[in-house]
Amino acid sequence: MSYTIKAVITRTSLEATKVKGTKSVCLWLTLIPEEKDNGFLPDGIKEKQYAHLWLTDKTIERTSKTLRELGWQGTDIEELHYSNPLENTPCSITGEFEEYNDSERFKINWVNSRNRQAQDLGDSAKEFKSFNKFFADGAVKSAPATQPQETQQSGGNDEQLPF
Repeated sequence: MSYTIKAVITRTSLEATKVKGTKSVCLWLTLIPEEKDNGFLPDGIKEKQYAHLWLTDKTIERTSKTLRELGWQGTDIEELHYSNPLENTPCSITGEFEEYNDSERFKINWVNSRNRQAQDLGDSAKEFKSFNKFFADGAVKSAPATQPQETQQSGGNDEQLPF
């Protein structure tokens, strides 16, 4: 069963997976319960979640589009790591429960803007030209690496990538 839930972005960071070093923009989220659900999230879904927008050749266009729809207007990917330009941005997430390492977890599949109006996307490859240098310089290692303590990881395992 798929769930769509309102959320607010509380922080952004640049991350890399431990096994393969796959890069992503990590969106730290607070989910907002609906009144129709008596102010509670569905069973098993924690209030604090995070989602990865992957930065690979196959996903860069979609990541760029999502960031633009969320309202990011920058051109330097480092801004997402250091200045938190999407803080307090309303969005919605779509996710579902999946079996992972002999337990069930909630995995966020999509993050969408609530207004869904993307700005001109331009050339994503040029737009994100600095991300390879950013990761090569080791800046991600100095990033706050803690995960929300009550959150189940969604997509941090390289074997779960869709490509």
